[in-house]
Amino acid sequence: MFIPNLKIDSLKLVLTENEKPLDTILVRKGNVKIEQTIEPIFTPNNGRVDRITHLQVSAFTPIKNIDKTKLKFKEDSLVRTNYQLAVDTANSNIYHIRYNWRKDKKYQIEFAEGAITGYFGEQNKEKKLDLTYDDSENYGDLTFDFTDLDSNTTYLVELINEKKDKVYRLDKINIDNPTVVYKQYPGGKYSLRVIRDDNGNGIWDTGDVEKKTFPESVVYLNKVFTIRANWEQKDSFSLSGLKKE
Repeated sequence: MFIPNLKIDSLKLVLTENEKPLDTILVRKGNVKIEQTIEPIFTPNNGRVDRITHLQVSAFTPIKNIDKTKLKFKEDSLVRTNYQLAVDTANSNIYHIRYNWRKDKKYQIEFAEGAITGYFGEQNKEKKLDLTYDDSENYGDLTFDFTDLDSNTTYLVELINEKKDKVYRLDKINIDNPTVVYKQYPGGKYSLRVIRDDNGNGIWDTGDVEKKTFPESVVYLNKVFTIRANWEQKDSFSLSGLKKE
């Protein structure tokens, strides 16, 4: 049990069964010394990443925040800032670091001291993680051309699994840039979900009853497609279903 900012000197726990008290436990704070170091856990832990699973950062204790300004991401010793750092939508104790990893490149991510903080004020110590692109799988290329786009509108294209419950990648398109290229992607079955991003904030908005706004429109590709090893494929997707009425 994690209780941040515990200002009381004791805590009584009641053990019940069918809403009937069985026993009580009194826990006194006393002079408890809390470990002030948080140790990150990296997945995968073999130093090899791909463009699907990317890199996950978690910990045995709850993570309150990861400060991107205290991370240094290097590709062949060159500092890159165009990587994504995002908290998992289903588990707030997992963060994802996503990047367009490439073959024959060496990567290093440096976590400065205090980059990761917990709810008790604990912080990580400085840590450097060396990574390479995992090219052991079979990869293929797929280009999607999107048609029937409205002008002055941004669309969010999500590459998802066939069960439609996991997002692998997010791209933004518009009428001047209507193409998404999945270059050297692991072979497998995928689908697409496209959001009409009317307010341009880069996320799907659910609507607001008080403001009388509707959820942003969403359309799914009506099929599952396969990226095949060592193949170059092209396909198209009409967004007429997202046209403004």
